[in-house]
Amino acid sequence: MPRGRCHFALLARFHDELRRVRPVDAALVDRHLPELIAGAAAPDGLRYVAKMGKFATHFYTENRREAW
Repeated sequence: MPRGRCHFALLARFHDELRRVRPVDAALVDRHLPELIAGAAAPDGLRYVAKMGKFATHFYTENRREAW
């Protein structure tokens, strides 16, 4: 992902789809939206603040598509 805003774009798309497909689960997410947003932004925040590399802050590797 080229920028941190991509995390938010993916999160928004995920949340919209969750509302459509699993509204009960979406209601749970709505109750914990700040935590969900923080979790989406945390990897890039850590990279910036702690001067860490992408592989230290992201759970996937770009060369393993199944980890995405």
